[in-house]
Amino acid sequence: MADAPNERPQPEPSRLSRPVDNSGAARRLLREARKAALGTLMPDGAPFVSVVALALEPWGHPIILISRLAVHTRNLARDPRASLLVDGTGDTGNLQDGGRLSLIGELTPAGAGTHRERYLSRHPDAALYVDFPDFCFHVMTVSRAHYVGGFGRIADLEPAALFPDPSACAAVASAERDLLDTILAAPGVADRLVARVLGDAMTADGSWRVAGVDAAGLDLVSPSRAVRLDFDAPLATPERVRAEIARLISRN
Repeated sequence: MADAPNERPQPEPSRLSRPVDNSGAARRLLREARKAALGTLMPDGAPFVSVVALALEPWGHPIILISRLAVHTRNLARDPRASLLVDGTGDTGNLQDGGRLSLIGELTPAGAGTHRERYLSRHPDAALYVDFPDFCFHVMTVSRAHYVGGFGRIADLEPAALFPDPSACAAVASAERDLLDTILAAPGVADRLVARVLGDAMTADGSWRVAGVDAAGLDLVSPSRAVRLDFDAPLATPERVRAEIARLISRN
C-alpha cells in the first residue's frame, strides 16, 4: 500500500503581509487612552516631558486640564508647540508588540464649555479641582501623527485620518447629554455594551458606565480602564445614534 503523501502544514501568512488599518487602530488607541505623556519646550529649547490625564472632544481632539503653576503650562504659554504620546503597550511583555501614537501640534487654552463636561465624564475625580482659578483647559490642534502598531508596523498619519470634520459630528455632539441621561443611563446598559467589546461576561460587574457618545461610537469606562465601541459607520443624526444604541442593547 502506497504511503500517503507527506502533507506539510502551511504556515500562516505573516502578520506583516496582512492588510492593516493603521488609521482605525490609531483612532481606537486614542479613544481608549486615559493619560498621555506631554512634551513641551523649555525657554532654552530643551524638551520637557510630563504626564497628563486625557479626554477628547466629540471629534477626537485631545483635551487636557492643567495648572498655570505647572512647568508644562508655563512652557505652553511661551510656545504652544507640543507633542502627546499615547502608550498602548500595557503589559505586553515585549514593548515592540504594543501600539503607540505620537501627536504633534499646538496646545492652546480653551474655555470650559463642553470641555468641562467631557473631561469630568472621563475623569470624575477632577471635580475636586476643575474650578480652581489656576486650572485651565487646553485643546490640541494636531498637525501630524506617527503611529506604531507593533514591530514593523509604522505609519505617518494626516489629521484627516484621525479626526472627522467637526461639522459632520455637530448634531450628535449637541445631543450627547440627552443620550447619556436617557437611553444610556438605564441599569445594565453599560455592562451589556462593554461585553460586546471585551467578549467576557466577567467584565459585567456593574462598574462600567458610558462616558461619551459621538457620531462614530461610544466611550465606556470603569475605574481602571476605558474601551471604545465603534458603530459600523458614522451616524449623522441623534435619531440614528439612538436607534443604533437600541439595536446594540437588544442584540443577544
